[in-house]
Amino acid sequence: MTSPPEPRESKPVRSDAQQVLGAVRSYGFKEPAAFAGLAYFWLSAVGFACLFGKGMVFGINIIDLCSPSDFLVAGVRDPAVFVLASVTGWGLYRMWGKALKDARYPRSLFLTALALLVLGASLSGLYRYLVVFGPCRDWPGAPRALKVTTDSGEPTDHVRLAVTTSEFLVFGTPKGKTIVLPKGSIKRIDVYDRSVAPE
Repeated sequence: MTSPPEPRESKPVRSDAQQVLGAVRSYGFKEPAAFAGLAYFWLSAVGFACLFGKGMVFGINIIDLCSPSDFLVAGVRDPAVFVLASVTGWGLYRMWGKALKDARYPRSLFLTALALLVLGASLSGLYRYLVVFGPCRDWPGAPRALKVTTDSGEPTDHVRLAVTTSEFLVFGTPKGKTIVLPKGSIKRIDVYDRSVAPE
């Protein structure tokens, strides 16, 4: 009698999400420019999330004040955003590798990326609020008090820069109000010395 054939080891069946992630990763290894584009997209997404968070705490929808170029450069204007995007991006890349081996990770990968964007927006907004309106206005890294003169000739005194876009500047006043000015309407900005500027 012939002995029955030995059972072959079956390879784990990948889900559709795992197959997509595997195909994108394989293409990225063949075309490094694709990985670079994906990394830049994540950098821009983190930068724009932080920009959106800053506008949110000042009661404005920053999207209404932004142009397409703001999204493209949002991640490279702030060194802190660049560091945050680099650290979180590396963590997501490591998680990507695990997603190819465990079917539970693909969904977690996307949810984690979304949670990181929300967290970045919240922390960025909170920090900006504290250094403009809150008790951290005297920190070394906090924005200085400004005197802004516009086309009307009437200066806006002792405001602090809250958010900037390519076309608008958003300021916070000592009384907790928000002022949005087009860059084209601003004639002059005077910076007060930190030690003598009144509040």
